[in-house]
Amino acid sequence: MAKQRDSSDYPPCEEGWSEEELSKLLHFSKVLGMPVERHEVKFWSCFEIEAEDWNYKGTSGISKKSGVVRNQKVDLVCLLETKVKDVSMQLVKSVGVGRFLNWASVDARGTAGGLLLWDNRVLENLEVESGGYSISVRFRNCSDGFSWIFSGVYGPAIGSEKEDFWEELGAIRGLWEDPCRYEEIFRGDRELGLRDIPLAGGPFTWIGGLNSQAASRLDRFLISDQWEDHFSTISQSALPRLVSDHSPIILEAGVSLQAKAPSVMKICYSSHYIAEKLKALKKDLKKWNKEMVGNVSFNKTEAFSRLQWWKAKENENALTPEDLEAKNLDLEEYKKWALLEETSWRQKSREIWPSINGLNFKELGEGLASSLEVMFSEEEIFAALSSFCGDKAPGPDGFTMAFWLFCWDVVKPEILGLFREFYLHGTFQRSLNSTFLLLIPKKEGTEDLKDFRPISLVGSVYKLLAKVLANRLKTVMGEVTSDSQHAFVHGRQILDVVLIANEALDSRLKDNIPGLLLKMDIEKAFDHVNWNFLMEVMSKMGFGHRWINWIKWCCSTASFSILINGSPSGFFRSSRGLRQGDPLSPYLFLLAMEALSQLLSRARNGNFISSFKVGGRGNEGLFVSHLLFADDTLIFCDADADQLQYLSWTFMWFKAISGLKVNMNKTEVIPVGEGIPIETLAAVLGLEERFKKRLFLWKRQYLSKGGRLTLLKSTLSSLPTYFLSLFVIPKRVCVKLEKIQKDFLWGGGALENKPHLVSWKVVCADKKKGGLGIRSLATSNKALLGKWLWRFANENEPLWKQIILSKYDLQEGGWCSKDARNRYGVGSGRPSKRLGEFSFSFPLHHWDGTRVKFWKDLWCGNQSLEEAFPILFNLSVNKEGWVAEAWEEDEGGDSWGLRFNRHLNDWEVGEVESLLSKLHPLTIRRGVEDLFRWKENKNGTFSVKSFYSSFSRDTKPPFPARTVWTPWVPIRASFFGWEAAWNRLLTTDRLKRFGWSIPNRCFLCKYKEETTDHLLLFCKKAKMLWLLIFSLFGVQWVMHSSVKKHLLGWHGSFVGKTMKKA
Repeated sequence: MAKQRDSSDYPPCEEGWSEEELSKLLHFSKVLGMPVERHEVKFWSCFEIEAEDWNYKGTSGISKKSGVVRNQKVDLVCLLETKVKDVSMQLVKSVGVGRFLNWASVDARGTAGGLLLWDNRVLENLEVESGGYSISVRFRNCSDGFSWIFSGVYGPAIGSEKEDFWEELGAIRGLWEDPCRYEEIFRGDRELGLRDIPLAGGPFTWIGGLNSQAASRLDRFLISDQWEDHFSTISQSALPRLVSDHSPIILEAGVSLQAKAPSVMKICYSSHYIAEKLKALKKDLKKWNKEMVGNVSFNKTEAFSRLQWWKAKENENALTPEDLEAKNLDLEEYKKWALLEETSWRQKSREIWPSINGLNFKELGEGLASSLEVMFSEEEIFAALSSFCGDKAPGPDGFTMAFWLFCWDVVKPEILGLFREFYLHGTFQRSLNSTFLLLIPKKEGTEDLKDFRPISLVGSVYKLLAKVLANRLKTVMGEVTSDSQHAFVHGRQILDVVLIANEALDSRLKDNIPGLLLKMDIEKAFDHVNWNFLMEVMSKMGFGHRWINWIKWCCSTASFSILINGSPSGFFRSSRGLRQGDPLSPYLFLLAMEALSQLLSRARNGNFISSFKVGGRGNEGLFVSHLLFADDTLIFCDADADQLQYLSWTFMWFKAISGLKVNMNKTEVIPVGEGIPIETLAAVLGLEERFKKRLFLWKRQYLSKGGRLTLLKSTLSSLPTYFLSLFVIPKRVCVKLEKIQKDFLWGGGALENKPHLVSWKVVCADKKKGGLGIRSLATSNKALLGKWLWRFANENEPLWKQIILSKYDLQEGGWCSKDARNRYGVGSGRPSKRLGEFSFSFPLHHWDGTRVKFWKDLWCGNQSLEEAFPILFNLSVNKEGWVAEAWEEDEGGDSWGLRFNRHLNDWEVGEVESLLSKLHPLTIRRGVEDLFRWKENKNGTFSVKSFYSSFSRDTKPPFPARTVWTPWVPIRASFFGWEAAWNRLLTTDRLKRFGWSIPNRCFLCKYKEETTDHLLLFCKKAKMLWLLIFSLFGVQWVMHSSVKKHLLGWHGSFVGKTMKKA
């Protein structure tokens, strides 16, 4: 590190930001509803901490040096042994030089690597040379125009590399015609014309070995005579070692252009339990702070001075064990004051940052808010208890939910008393809210605590109480959350997010406008929720005072005990966060995320970030700027640096008010409109690769055909469910995926090319119809897409439907009757004319006919009127008319009015009479919305299973499914019976059909040709076995001509029935 001293002054914001950026940020904050008037200076200091966190990522320890860099106010920094292969701007900013910086780097090779940074307000770089072991830069001082060279060098320790190292130095030596400054770790400084200068702070720059017994001066600055002549008062000193076994070295020369940062009082109380009485004891606390804590910066400086004293002593003599212990205590003292200094700033930032009063949340009506606070009923409590999976892991009380359900009649008075007490007083015993914390590793070989996922095992009594509250809360979630939220809200699904995103992307691509899709993830989402923020959000949303107190008590009384090797390790309290395992947590987290949705909406409405337009012309249509599903966020914006900056500020504000931070390591930025060409849609989603990867896990395991069938139905068939629910699968993709399934069923995990004994169409049939029950991908695709048509017909307000209506111009009220004007989209949103099998019928007693086509929809009987009366349909004036338009109301009475384009002939009058007689029992009820009824289910509701079954109504010859698929028979034996029933066993006659040249003789009797029927029924030895079986039943039996008929007959005249005497 190097610095130049000067007395010139800069405004505080120029430490890392320009005046223009500060002005933009303050204006943007005001638009978001976060004004900071009268707090600008304090706000700026605190906001820089958050900006630093936004830009920071783990950088192999480089960030640990940032505190030293900031404290010394250096103009030039050279970091060696960075161990970083790819240096990014985020990493550079984390070092702490400031925003006005430039840099050069050498990528790491092993433990090497280097990074050179300088303040471009002080130094102007004229030329940069980077090699394998060095970075050289020609600088010019901005103050006096003096030019000089700096070279940062990391010398290799391996002898074989030293020759290359010296060659590199010889190549760059020509640069040193100018005055030079050189940091080096090698001998030979005299030959290069460089001179070492005394090192203040001790003779050694590295101390290591056992108990720090080894010491050496490995690091130094070397300067030329010309450089020394230009600057006076040159000094080189070693600083205390804080995070490395090497001491930082600082070279001071000349004057500095940087001024001292403004001094700000820093007071911290975060480690003392007095926050509740802060206002009442303000004067006493100030006095206490001065006496007990003092000036944090002063104490930190004092601790740093003691570390310098220990360094000087360590340079003179080896430290004794007692000295080492004392030195470590002083080091911990320094770290404590450094942490307090940072904590004080963060705490002060919470004081000056505004509340969420500027955000406009959706509010509950008084009726809904009151409904949440009614007395708990026995039916409500028992319904919540019955909904639990009773055998899940118990919490600290040791009782499962199955216990309470089984003993309900006995424990009911106590449980009702607990709920009554909670209703009246808003409290319960704190011990009921104790929690076991189970740490689940997120990946193999996990060592860091952040790589564990905490799962809370809450007590059973509290879980029941929380479940009752959660059941109440979920009934109003749709009233207080925006349309962009799709998790844990009734009527909204995760597929809605995918559909909306796909349609928005499709529209953007067709508009041929580049953009960005950002996928953001919240870091430690549940664990970082600020309770006070959550209560303030609920208050803004109109929740009642009693309800808020209930939730606050449930959150704040939790205590935790970590399970270590299955044993608890003592309890501790928390001050923030929600528990994964608490029934309330998902809904409360959604309320917290609503603040982010509001911030993003404000930024969009203020034109700071853009969105993707769907449908419409010009400024018409719907705009999609963000979608949220729990802690996952999708953001749609232009490919513009300013918009990304505003987004980063938005997320920093969200962290400031809520405690929730975006996880930059999991954030993805996807360019839209600049993608690489893709061969097939399957390549995008990786379905084929996912299939093969899953099969590879089973490749080396021996699996019978029955086992393969089980895996096919339970695993492989479910892999593409989300894909099939959104897109029409291309035929060639379907063929590829089904081939993988066939090869696995008949050839095993290695996908060997073995004969496919039964056609895939038969395999995909239902077991009752002779198949294996494996679902056909193409048919499943149709059935899953049909669910969108059902939802489109029955749901009115969801965002995904508004997107489809806008994009495809379906504004006339029909559900799939009108052709789309625009080109088809990418997913299930396209009008599904191809699903002709999808049909509805209506309840005949209440509907207004505004959404049903009179002639074309199925609403009157089992046929459309177009099909039942084709002659009248051709004569009709309005072939696309609605049912409501055919209903005429007048003073004389309401009736059906039919209009034709000419007078009817005598033989056509009878058709009209038949039609009117069919319509006569039906009436229109104005104001009552049409309700759809699904014919395939008796209850009238749609299901994917029933729609799938409707595609295979064709009658097939009887199959002995009851005999083959008996539950107590091993599945591999049933599979063998299924193959035999279809005459598809690999007997000799079938092998000969496949081209095998072998003699065909039964290997048992050696007499007849081997076929499936002969081997299992008519062979002499097989007959003996059958006779034995029949004798056990005491019946006479005539063998059928085939295995299939034999199995069908087994459930015939005598099996399962009582035999009667003749």
